Amino acid sequence: MNSFDLLEIELVALDLDKLELDCNGISDLISIQLEEQGIQHQRMCGLATHNRTGKRVFPHCWILLTSGHVVDVRLRKWLGEGNDIPHGVFRPTRSSMLYQGAADPRERLSQEEIDELAGIGSEFEGIQI
Repeated sequence: MNSFDLLEIELVALDLDKLELDCNGISDLISIQLEEQGIQHQRMCGLATHNRTGKRVFPHCWILLTSGHVVDVRLRKWLGEGNDIPHGVFRPTRSSMLYQGAADPRERLSQEEIDELAGIGSEFEGIQI
């Protein structure tokens, strides 16, 4: 995966961030978008700990790309808008967060279920990567 692919994924994730979905719903929606583009990834669930403050977010869901990058746009909902709270696509080893988790055991929400949770009408056609 090259840096252009990562930038495209980040732009999609940041655009989807506008939707009123919690981490599970937004991760599932990003997963659907990635799958439609043939981008391998894993939905993850577990604990995210802010290294500086020790604050924890649990349960928390995120996307892990095969490159080792994380896609996460919900940490700031719980930890604030600080510059050291990662948002978008990033390497967890270069961030202020420690992620501990495993593959998300939940069945992924369908596009229809996500649309209903987000209050999206039938005119929503997804976001192109």
